Amino acid sequence: MFGLFGFISFGQRTITGTIGGATAYNSTTMINPSAIQVLCTNVAGTSEGSMTLEASVDNTSWETITETAGYFHFWPNDTFTVLTTAVWLAEIKPGSFPYYRVHSTGGSGDTTTVTIKWTKERKWNN
Repeated sequence: MFGLFGFISFGQRTITGTIGGATAYNSTTMINPSAIQVLCTNVAGTSEGSMTLEASVDNTSWETITETAGYFHFWPNDTFTVLTTAVWLAEIKPGSFPYYRVHSTGGSGDTTTVTIKWTKERKWNN
């Protein structure tokens, strides 16, 4: 069974960005993360939109990642709805892709701060 507590992590990093209106937001690239946590905080309007995890081999061409073949686990799901004070979690099995980013698009009248925390080092129990 996979779970966020299936690894020991060290060296948490934090990225902060803002989703504003219908403009797409792409976070700073994360290199070899093992777990990602996203917290949405409403600033203005009503937080809305969606968020996905994207991966790349070359840090140039990006593909949306879904929960496939046991390499990725998402809570509550792999396409996250942006809501006020919502939390989204992703767990990544080692050896998947080297580069990741969070991609999101908000609604037309909202501003939402996105705080992304991720861990890099990992030790798996399974």
